[in-house]
Amino acid sequence: RKLTFVFISPFDLVSERLWGPTLRLLMLAKELVIQGHEAYLLGPAPFNRSVPKEMDGVKLLTFRTPFFRYVYPTKEQQLIITSNARKFGPMAVFIPRWFELDRLVTKIKPDFMVVNRSFPDTGFPALMTHWCRRVPLVYDWDDLEGLHGFASSFKTTFITQLAVTISEVAFARLCSVTLTASRFLEDFALKLRVPRSRVFYAPTVADADRFRPDISGDEVRKKYGLVDKTVLLYAGNLEDGNGVKTENIIYAAARLMATRPDLRLLVVGGGNLLTRQQKEGMLPHLARELGILDKVVFTGNIPYNEMPYYLAAADLCLALFPINVITMAKSPLKVYEYMAAGKPVVARSIGEIPGAIQDGYNGWLVFSDDPAEYADKIDRALENRDLLQEIGKQARKTVEQKFLWRHSAQVLLDAVGRGQ
Repeated sequence: RKLTFVFISPFDLVSERLWGPTLRLLMLAKELVIQGHEAYLLGPAPFNRSVPKEMDGVKLLTFRTPFFRYVYPTKEQQLIITSNARKFGPMAVFIPRWFELDRLVTKIKPDFMVVNRSFPDTGFPALMTHWCRRVPLVYDWDDLEGLHGFASSFKTTFITQLAVTISEVAFARLCSVTLTASRFLEDFALKLRVPRSRVFYAPTVADADRFRPDISGDEVRKKYGLVDKTVLLYAGNLEDGNGVKTENIIYAAARLMATRPDLRLLVVGGGNLLTRQQKEGMLPHLARELGILDKVVFTGNIPYNEMPYYLAAADLCLALFPINVITMAKSPLKVYEYMAAGKPVVARSIGEIPGAIQDGYNGWLVFSDDPAEYADKIDRALENRDLLQEIGKQARKTVEQKFLWRHSAQVLLDAVGRGQ
């Protein structure tokens, strides 16, 4: 039968580039719509931006009570932080947003709600509505925010870390079912004694229709002076405290460029590692110190619909994460998108990645945080252009067979079927 879902995002609905967890919800919702169900995506209204009525067939709705969580460009960030700190806090918006969600649920009568993260400004209203209106609630768990997760990485107070941890752990037990984006989170939920029958593994994967091998990257290469160059690409969140040692990519590139003068590094993404308080951030500063700044392109944030063209411009893509709780808990969207685009990938063997990449078959794996190992593996990969193309083809085939959003959406349908 036709089901109605409300997906609840903690991050503002900035339509030109949704934050990763919000994109995950949108893609799950999109697949449900394709299968004939109805889906709404609800989230905070963005700062000084409009929101379309729908995206990819999914209807968009916003909370009127303001509290901004999206990482906006630096010139806006301080104003937003000041506004939040003075006027609102997560607990201050909990009650009005609960009332908003209650009215929405009463109006559209969804069969299920799906909430990402356990933040009090969006998670608590969902939980209260679940209890009061008896609407089954799915906890979409794609990250660790508490102790040893992002709350610790961003150096919040211990009391805040503890509160976030308690909330995060409690949600897995209080919701009807729990979706986990990684096996690490699945195991963690089971260790919390969440019943096996209420835990479902649904990784964050790739939109294989958007990211395809037949897309041209020529315009991107022309734009950044990369024609006839060998291009390494790294795409991601360039915020301090994101759990990724992005500087190791710069170190590895510097080692490679010493013997490969035609090599260029294309870094796609924005954050305070690029600019901090309107000054040069750590990554361009490091590239300058190593003498390779003229061979590194920092694009800043780009619209998500342009990402396929940037991936198409690359000869080899990088996902070089360190091992920590944050990276172990993640299902790395970038890796699956690289592979869907038919690109060979050099990635760190952690968490979900060994389940997607077989070393030397559909990508290459590295096994340490040493930039020298990164450089050596990349160097060997670039030596054989025919092999690069074959690895890229196998990467695309792997995604088509195992890592599509419709697979994760089917897990969600199975989960709510058992959770009723």
